[in-house]
Formats: sequence, structure tokens, C-alpha cells
Amino acid sequence: MNKLLLFFFLFFSASGLYSQSDSIPVDSTNLSYDTLSFRSFYIKTSPLTPFDLFNGGSVNLVVESFPVKRISVSPEMGFYYPLNGLGFKNLRGWRSGLEIRYYYKFLYDSIGSEGQFIGIRYLHKGNSFDVTDSIDQGLSSSYLKSYHLTKSVDIADFVWGLRYQPWHGMEKEFYVGLGVRYKDATIDGLTSTEIDERDWGNDTNIQPRLLSNGETIDVDILIGFRFGFGIK
Repeated sequence: MNKLLLFFFLFFSASGLYSQSDSIPVDSTNLSYDTLSFRSFYIKTSPLTPFDLFNGGSVNLVVESFPVKRISVSPEMGFYYPLNGLGFKNLRGWRSGLEIRYYYKFLYDSIGSEGQFIGIRYLHKGNSFDVTDSIDQGLSSSYLKSYHLTKSVDIADFVWGLRYQPWHGMEKEFYVGLGVRYKDATIDGLTSTEIDERDWGNDTNIQPRLLSNGETIDVDILIGFRFGFGIK
């Protein structure tokens, strides 16, 4: 619930900021696709994903192109590397996705341009890592045991965002989204009883989301930021 409230707060805050910019005087005779100095394609990245301490650090690269005016297609590729504050080991994996946008509003002035867009985004993530967990047997003894977890995650979101091009060729963007997340996880190295008796995997904090076994479907809330540059 807290994440959902944060999503709507950021969404309406950003909408308000953008609506204020509508009052900026613009020359209506120059409001065209070409005057926005859009390049043939843009190369972008998300600067915060390398520091994801819960899901593991990843590096991604997005290439946005404009096959049709105001409509862009953005494939994404990336990979995971071992950076995790929860102590998971041997993290490895990859991510790929595709986003289609429609830019329905533009403003520009002498120092840059702004665009507002809606779109759909699909993302697939697959990773695996090793975990050492406490197997809690209640009144009897507990013991530590290591196991391997493999996850496959598919996400589909409706996206809304703001794009700002502060100077020639450079751009930054803020976006939010809401959709569905499907996860399928497999645990190797534990019996079915041990899976149910895991300490980390069955408590009330963040770990159950990361270490759950089997299939789960959840609401996905997307909040992101990217920056990049354009190439002719």
C-alpha cells in the first residue's frame, strides 16, 4: 500500500510540474517534430540499477529509435553482477525488454525541449544465486544450509513519463508505470520440508519476496530515471 501511494504521489506531482510548463511562451509556427532536434536514435542507461541492494546490481543499455514521428521503439539489454546487501552469493543473470512510446505533447524554448509520453513496456529478467539460510525446526534444533535459487521474471507495464533535452544531443527522462509481474522460481539443494522451514524465506520482511519458491503474480509499480545522448 505504501508503494502504491508513493506511485500516485509521484505521478500527480510530475503531472503538476509539467502542466506549469504549459505557460511557457512558444512559437506555434515552429511546433514540429524536426525543431525538437531529435536524433535518429538515443543510447540511454539507468544510473540507479547498479546499486540495487535487494535484487542485485545490474547494468542496462537502452537504444531508442523513431521509426515513425512521435512513436519510438526502445529495446533493452543488460546483465547482473554480484552486488547485494543481503549477502547472496554467485549472482549472475541477464535482462532484456522492449518499450513502445507515443510522444503526445512537446514544448521547447531556446535552451532545450520537453516531451510527455505514454507507452507500454515489457521486461524479462532471469538470474540465479546461492543463499545460506537457517532451517527452523521449532522446538528442536535449527541448522544452516546453502541452496541455489533460479528466478525468471516477466513484467508488463503501462508507462507515463517526461523527457527533457537540455542541450543538443543530450537527454534525461523520468517515468512511472503500473502493471503486472509474474515470477517463477526454483530452489535446488533443499527438500520440500526444508523449503517450508526456511527462516529468511518465510519471515515477514523483504526476503520472502526475493526467495519465494514457485509461481507468483503481483502488481508491479515502476519508478525510474534514465539519461543518455543522441546519435545521428
